[in-house]
Amino acid sequence: MRKNPRIAVLDVMRKQGLTQGALAARLGIHQGNLSRILRGLQDPSEETKAAFERELEVPRDLWGRLRKDSLRALERATRAAKRVAA
Repeated sequence: MRKNPRIAVLDVMRKQGLTQGALAARLGIHQGNLSRILRGLQDPSEETKAAFERELEVPRDLWGRLRKDSLRALERATRAAKRVAA
């Protein structure tokens, strides 16, 4: 099973200690756009997919396999798990 690109990006961010602002700068996009991409509210452009691949080694073809509603469901589940863990 292929990895969810959002999770792949978040894993790399965590491992490298990157903030959204720092990653956005590396990708050449605004932090708000990165936030919307990671929340599934905006699809990355082909240029941004290429930047994710170049900077984080997250294959660009992963983005095309993901539906926005799946990202939203994942985000809701993640928030719920954090509330339970707190």
